[in-house]
Amino acid sequence: MKLMKIKKSLATVFAVAAAFALVSCDTPSYPSSSSADSAELESYEALSISAITTNETAASLINSESFIRGVDISALYDLEKNGAVFYNSDDEEEDMLSILKANGVNTVRIRLWNDPYNANSKPSLPNYGYNTLAKAKSMVVRAKALGLKVLLDFHYSDTWTHPGQQLYPSAWDNLTTIDEVESAVSEYTKKCISYLSEAGATPDFVQIGNEIDSGMLLQKSTNTSPSVSSEDANVVCGNGSEELAKVLNAAGAAVKSVDSSIEVMIHVANPSYYSRITNLSGLDSANYDAIGVSFYPCNSNRKISDLKNAISSIVSAGKKAYVAETSFPWTCEWVEGKNDDTNNVIWYTGTDSMATAYENLNEDYNLTNFGISKSTYNGSTIIAPTYQNQAAVIREVIAAVAEAGGSGIYYWGGEWVATTSIPSTWENQTLFDLDGKVLPSAKVFSVKAETGTSLFDVVPEEDEDNGDTTENETLPYTATSFPFEKSYTGTGSNETFLTKESFANVSGTTVTVAFTWASGSGDPWFGVGDSWPTVSWNGSTASGTTTVEELKSNDLVIGAPTGAGFTVTISIE
Repeated sequence: MKLMKIKKSLATVFAVAAAFALVSCDTPSYPSSSSADSAELESYEALSISAITTNETAASLINSESFIRGVDISALYDLEKNGAVFYNSDDEEEDMLSILKANGVNTVRIRLWNDPYNANSKPSLPNYGYNTLAKAKSMVVRAKALGLKVLLDFHYSDTWTHPGQQLYPSAWDNLTTIDEVESAVSEYTKKCISYLSEAGATPDFVQIGNEIDSGMLLQKSTNTSPSVSSEDANVVCGNGSEELAKVLNAAGAAVKSVDSSIEVMIHVANPSYYSRITNLSGLDSANYDAIGVSFYPCNSNRKISDLKNAISSIVSAGKKAYVAETSFPWTCEWVEGKNDDTNNVIWYTGTDSMATAYENLNEDYNLTNFGISKSTYNGSTIIAPTYQNQAAVIREVIAAVAEAGGSGIYYWGGEWVATTSIPSTWENQTLFDLDGKVLPSAKVFSVKAETGTSLFDVVPEEDEDNGDTTENETLPYTATSFPFEKSYTGTGSNETFLTKESFANVSGTTVTVAFTWASGSGDPWFGVGDSWPTVSWNGSTASGTTTVEELKSNDLVIGAPTGAGFTVTISIE
């Protein structure tokens, strides 16, 4: 998984998945919710996750014990050493692995680097999941003790590997022939598997390389350039090359030599690149059993139909197929004092965004069928980052994989909460909130299937615009009595998200929102409506009104120029 940074989130968009029933719960008491300024963090909704309706074969796959419902937990060792604490849905401190298992997870994925602490390895995020063999062993032993299966993910590097960056481990920099590279890969792989097996912690699955779209071992450990020519590295195992086939054969055969029952997976990032493995000349089919692909709906050009086609093609080639990495945000909120200072990967619009997710998943009426609700942000249609949508998207990925004949999915970064010494660009895509409490959306890993017409094939009768039923939604929040009036005081920062209020039973009703600017300098503004800010007003006058045709959502957003103090009263008749 490649880590990127973009700007921090300052506001959140609420959307409600039509297929989910929400029930309000008390504010959690773990360990303190006083600093959680987001309504999304102050109150929990319990999700009732509907079964996946699909064909008989896919339903049988989903409901089988062998279907993988996995989560990558590679950072767990380091997180716990640096103060991370995890809580179950009852606000009780509990082992994170036990919490995941209780929510339906049956397999964990653990990455392994050769020597992540040598002088040439300079990871961008200190102390995060840089697993030596000893660290990996401790997590494998714990997982096995709980009855969880384990996928061991060899990166064959001292640092992150992904498309364009496939660095040699420093110990192999001076290898000069493909025979030497094959030998190093074989010996290292065999040593690691044997070490775990001797500890009673034999992995069930082994991944030989990580996101090898461009090949493996493409650059020396000292060269981080993504475009190194063959002259700059002694042996380059590029995509489609004889050298790549030899390295993969060496790795797979080494695993099988220790324990032939271990399932060997080869992993590419782009689902469409599966053929770079199935068509690789010289790759011995006996040395691998499965192909895994990454599927991040927020990344460009990741259509759900492309995923299904890739999984189906892999299965047709006689191999098992998995989604080896996937995720979806539960918030884009930036909560002061709770998050670290590392910018999160996903934003509302732009590249790698909630708007991209809408484009990727809005096919064949999938949004409505799977309980994914859309919204708008600054004129762009998005899938809102909520608990409901996080669960709904995972549910759709599970359905797509099963209907294409695949064998399961792995969620990436579900554990990566931030601590005081470990930053996170992924904390809004975890399966735990900012205090470490498991999210209600984690229950999606327990989702079952029932036989019937596939959700991919059903066209909702009331839906005439490709899955958009937003115009007809009524939020299932407790209704606020009218007239409503409340005052707020704050300090502006141009885009100040000050508060949210929830309303219901007003869909289709004309509502007038009036405000009075009681004090403060600069021009105020506020937004209210279906998203943020669908309806807005700004100006220097002391008061104003706006009419909202349908106050369906829940946002009252108030702002002022940076440094301007203000008091404002909102009243709704």
